[in-house]
Amino acid sequence: MKIELRWRVLVLVGILALFIGGISGFTTSEPVGVLRSLGEGTVVLAYFVSDEATSISVITYNGVQTTSRIAITRNQLTEQVLAFREQITVPPAPEQAAVSYLSALEKGRDLYELLIAPIEAYLEGAEHLVIIPSDVLFYVAFSALCSCSGCEKRDLHGGEFLIERYPISYASSLCSLELSLQKGSREEYRSILAVGNTFGDLYCSEEETKNVASLFPERTVLIGAEATEEAIKGLLEGRRYAVVHFATHGLSLDRQAPSLTGITLLPSENEDGVLRIDELLALGVSIDLLTFSTGLSIKSPVESTAGQNGPVSSIGEAFQKMVDTLLSSGVTSTVIPLGNMNDYSIKYLMEAMYQELMLGTAKDEALREAQLSLLREPNYSYPYFWARFVLYGDCSGTDSTRPPDTGKLDYALYQALQEWKTSQHASNEIPPPVSVVVTLTRPAIQEDLETLRALSDEIEIQGAFGNFVQLRLPLTLLDAVCALPEVRSVATPTGTISN
Repeated sequence: MKIELRWRVLVLVGILALFIGGISGFTTSEPVGVLRSLGEGTVVLAYFVSDEATSISVITYNGVQTTSRIAITRNQLTEQVLAFREQITVPPAPEQAAVSYLSALEKGRDLYELLIAPIEAYLEGAEHLVIIPSDVLFYVAFSALCSCSGCEKRDLHGGEFLIERYPISYASSLCSLELSLQKGSREEYRSILAVGNTFGDLYCSEEETKNVASLFPERTVLIGAEATEEAIKGLLEGRRYAVVHFATHGLSLDRQAPSLTGITLLPSENEDGVLRIDELLALGVSIDLLTFSTGLSIKSPVESTAGQNGPVSSIGEAFQKMVDTLLSSGVTSTVIPLGNMNDYSIKYLMEAMYQELMLGTAKDEALREAQLSLLREPNYSYPYFWARFVLYGDCSGTDSTRPPDTGKLDYALYQALQEWKTSQHASNEIPPPVSVVVTLTRPAIQEDLETLRALSDEIEIQGAFGNFVQLRLPLTLLDAVCALPEVRSVATPTGTISN
């Protein structure tokens, strides 16, 4: 009887927490009304961790469908979560790849049986999952949980990751989710502020930043020495961006004062070089999607910016407060890492995600497609390479018509070329010259430069570095350059472009 009473109290507290937790001071008198904004295909899985047990509530726009009790203590759950995190934190050694992958599948399967299987019957017909974590579950990459009911360990390769079944987004509470949905932008993505390779030692992040930015017709790109905290604040203050993308050194979570969590940039005379979340929000900027394409480090209480007198938070509570601080003001949704990943896989994943977003794909589905594209690559199928980015907040896409397929051209060049082709001009009129950066599928070699020169004497090669070749050529030769199989993309040089 006492156990049953404690369970009823746990359920009541858990359901209350998931409605009013997350955004301090936010309340609602119509919780079911909040749920209806999710849509019929959305299923919310809300977790509440206590010392003695964990509850899972399944919620749809019609309300709470069921609440299930998991008989596991907080300490036991923490031990199991940390074992899973440790398994996917580092890439496997080449000689141990198969064994490590099987171990990751096993630990992911164990968490699936614990956290998903008890309510699996309620997921029939679900089109999208929203996870509301609790406590240590804020550090679980649910996308890498593996379903393989009744499988022996040797058969786990035949299992299915949760991300293969559903797009997944996250929220700290239903109220914080509702706030994000209310702020959600349905406009076509046009503008981006992209920051990368602040200290000049992250080649992949620089290439990623340039490639991502090239998808947007209006873009500002800061690379290396340009990426000072002062310059970025000046570009953010009072502005509205569809996307702000940081591909720099890691996001450092401050456990004692999560609002002081910051991303490392370059210092200047007036700034210390750490853009903190509270500083970001004080700028009055409006951002539909804020992406941290970085690693995540966690400051110990001794390292905290707030000093040793601040309130010491659990890691899960600190992460929750950090997300809440972002989403309680000018940020509609955010992609955040749950740890470190491989630089090459981050670049691949980010480029794939933004390509989907520019087609009008919903944010959760865009992230899912990017993760699946890595999962399907033999060299990147291990969860370390794809599983550890999560989306918090509004997960919708744009309601505008899908942009045209620009092929290998970025939007600005595609638009300029189409305007030339459709405009009236004399047959002997010389097309305008353009400067472009050609990205190859591999580092450029002399043969590639000779192939470009062979296309036309009017093509001027201005330089080559790594996978990049900078050209100046008539606008009408862009199609010929794009037709070369070794060319991956053609973009205008990075900088600010407005059309």
